[in-house]
Amino acid sequence: MDVSTGWGRYSNQTISGLRERGHDVLVLTERGGEHPILRRGLSMFWSAIRIIPYIRRCDVIHALDVYPFGIIAWLATRFIRRPYFVSGVGTYSVAPFKNKATSWLTRTACRNAVTVLAVSSYTASQMKECAPDIRIRVVNPGISIHARTVKVGPMSFRIISVGALKERKGYHIALEAFSRARKKLSNLTYTIIGDQRDKRYFKQLQQETVDLGITDSVIFKQRLSEDELLREYEGAGLFLLPSINSEGHFEGFGLVFLEAASFGLPVIGTTHNGIADAVGRDNGILVPQENISATADAIVNIFSDDSQWRKMSDASIAWAGLHQSSHMIDAYERAYQSELT
Repeated sequence: MDVSTGWGRYSNQTISGLRERGHDVLVLTERGGEHPILRRGLSMFWSAIRIIPYIRRCDVIHALDVYPFGIIAWLATRFIRRPYFVSGVGTYSVAPFKNKATSWLTRTACRNAVTVLAVSSYTASQMKECAPDIRIRVVNPGISIHARTVKVGPMSFRIISVGALKERKGYHIALEAFSRARKKLSNLTYTIIGDQRDKRYFKQLQQETVDLGITDSVIFKQRLSEDELLREYEGAGLFLLPSINSEGHFEGFGLVFLEAASFGLPVIGTTHNGIADAVGRDNGILVPQENISATADAIVNIFSDDSQWRKMSDASIAWAGLHQSSHMIDAYERAYQSELT
């Protein structure tokens, strides 16, 4: 699993969490791992045949996304009857409903699942719009804190973002909002951590820092080790990710908001996507998408009052504690057990 992505971290936590509970988990993948036998397109039908010997050994199947995994699960269970669940994790759980080549298979696979387990209320609502008759419930992902001790020191004026440099992450909005906020708080700095493979967008962001006159206060980083990333969180004072819905793509949940909260960081995100489930009432601010002024105001408001920042920091730690991955595993175990009793 590519744990640098939200889907990869979610999948890894699901698999490792179930194994820690003593379950025998057989993992079939597209690439990597012991059984890389799943395929997309027309090859989904051949994949369904190939996995039959594996699912004979299983009591329950959990497809960790709709396409292609949920469809393959449905096809395979036409031959070997097993209950199966499908995770709805965001954009790529909705897009197959809208593709002519996959829409019928997607609706059929989701309708025949015991339950579709959506990672956020927004993701659930988008899937329901496509297939109103599917059985769906929301189970938010969580994070593994492992008894981390958070010692919140003086307020740091360093803002941090974590996530691949994609337009839908809203970094172009964040940079302009940061520039405006810095006119009122001159000691602000901004670190953007994320994969820079989208060269066009990365160059656009670099040029934006030049045009805004903030090159001296913005740092881009990528390919950090886990320890390096943890140190970045520890040295920051605010987490910012003003994601936008773009061409059918949206933020399915936002694990990075929980990860930031676990380090005592107040957070700023956006409305009308899955981020709403990842941010608590007291530990962050949700602003309208693509609203530069509201984003800048939120930054200034959080940093302008030390006591408010500290309250939000404490609320973030408490919020993260309520969203450990063990709660997600509890919900999955209950769902599986309901089919086996």
